[in-house]
Amino acid sequence: MNKKDAEQLARSFLSKRIKIEYCTDPPQPIYGFNSAEEYLFTFQLDRGLSIGSSPYLAVSKESGEVRHLGFCGE
Repeated sequence: MNKKDAEQLARSFLSKRIKIEYCTDPPQPIYGFNSAEEYLFTFQLDRGLSIGSSPYLAVSKESGEVRHLGFCGE
């Protein structure tokens, strides 16, 4: 197996374990996020209950650009 094949297997493994949820009501305002122009998602690796802040992604409604907004919350 070469490095490219190994990376493809690793990406496939992770893609099956990432939990992505549409966020309709963020816990607090998120710097740089505009709800009129973007959709908001939280994500985490499928590891059960998570305590603390959550990572957020914004997806542009017009261009489809995806931005990592960082962590927000407790």
